[in-house]
Amino acid sequence: MANFSLNIEAIRVQMGVTRVEMAEKMNISIDRYNRLASGDSKMLAAELVSLHKISGVPYENIKVIS
Repeated sequence: MANFSLNIEAIRVQMGVTRVEMAEKMNISIDRYNRLASGDSKMLAAELVSLHKISGVPYENIKVIS
């Protein structure tokens, strides 16, 4: 199995949703989403779990710091 990691923005694009839709799915504000996507904030554990659940991307393949 290949070792790769996807950041939150790559996962969003892969899912075919807007930033607003992704923020809503993750139950976070659009401002928080933008900070995560830009790398200005570190992803919290609850956000990692949420991203995993809505995207199906395995935890180990989610890049938590952009």
